[in-house]
Amino acid sequence: MKKLFYIGAMSALLLAACGEEEAKPKEEKPVVAQVKEKEEKKEPATITIEQYESKFIEAFNNVKGDSNTTLGKMEEIDHGRYSLILNSDIMLFADVNKKGEVTAVNLAAMSSAVDNYNNLLKSAFQAMITSVDESITDTQKSVIFDKLGITGDEKMLDHTDTYKYNDITFVYRAKNDEGTLTFQANLD
Repeated sequence: MKKLFYIGAMSALLLAACGEEEAKPKEEKPVVAQVKEKEEKKEPATITIEQYESKFIEAFNNVKGDSNTTLGKMEEIDHGRYSLILNSDIMLFADVNKKGEVTAVNLAAMSSAVDNYNNLLKSAFQAMITSVDESITDTQKSVIFDKLGITGDEKMLDHTDTYKYNDITFVYRAKNDEGTLTFQANLD
């Protein structure tokens, strides 16, 4: 009989604990599906020839120091190719695609410019880097120059180097036997 009493008491307790509460509807929280958006591939910034010309001239004027060089306007010399003459030994070229966007910039100089126009050449190199990517600091420009072997003296007159930074491929070529040097920025 005690067993029946215990079973009855236990059943009553269980029923009391479970069944006496009013059935309250559970709060349903909306399920939020976390969908990762596809990472958009970062497209390189595009720049028109007019924008590039303006950026180069501004950057050049900021770094030229006491040089009295005054820059003219970029002129189209061939379909998709523009030039800007800095002096008789240094010229800037810009290539554009069919959309009118600058794809590459070249600074060409006679090797005599290293001796005769060293400060002007250095200013043009710095302005070219700034004009293709304004976020590059002076310290980063120095790293680019070091990686490419641009030293400002005769050591830079006979070699070729390439360095990629911020999705821009910088190429330096100097041919002592030809008496020329080029510094190129390919906007990948």
